[in-house]
Amino acid sequence: MSASKQHGYEQSDARPKPLIVFAIGLSVLILLALLAASATNEYLSAKAHAGVTPDPMSALRDGPSAPLLQSHTTRELDETRALDTEHLKRSGWVDRENGITHVPIDVAMKHIVERGLPFRSTPPEDGR
Repeated sequence: MSASKQHGYEQSDARPKPLIVFAIGLSVLILLALLAASATNEYLSAKAHAGVTPDPMSALRDGPSAPLLQSHTTRELDETRALDTEHLKRSGWVDRENGITHVPIDVAMKHIVERGLPFRSTPPEDGR
């Protein structure tokens, strides 16, 4: 058996040289990280004070100075619903060049009852 197992504890002290080398190396790495962070901060601060925007998207983030709130929500909702209802009750062109119109719902339902839904006489080529 070894001497340390016979006595139940370590017989020798830790060697100080590797511990000191580790502590110095760690201190140097921490110091380098601190210097790099400080240099980056100085660079970005100087760039911001010089008028150069480090972020090109920052100009697009300017929004309204205050929230745009509705002051008369019930009245505005009623007006919107009235306009939508009026739009549904009349017919008109959506796309005149392609012949697309909008018609009242009851007229469209009567049209489908009279003529039926359109269908394909041959199945599509891809089998769907």
